Amino acid sequence: MCVIPILYVGLSTLAGALYGAVFKRAASDPRGGWLFGISYGFLLWMFGPVALLQVLLQRQLVIGTAAAGVLGASLASGLLLGVLFRPIHMLLRRRLA
Repeated sequence: MCVIPILYVGLSTLAGALYGAVFKRAASDPRGGWLFGISYGFLLWMFGPVALLQVLLQRQLVIGTAAAGVLGASLASGLLLGVLFRPIHMLLRRRLA
């Protein structure tokens, strides 16, 4: 059994919980949640291992297609998190109540 998918799901769940803890009520805003999600995705990219390594090596952050792809994937996952956080949060609140 491969450990990487399990680790990824666990870290993604932790990142989503951290998103809810940081942005609180703003994360559940139906009009602006997507914007908070994109900004959170950017923060995860900025402080993630790829960007942090580039800063430590004193190189430019986005060089090449792969680096731009990592940025795009972080922004897309943040957008998805921002859009889906409210419906999932409301569903969990109903089930736990």
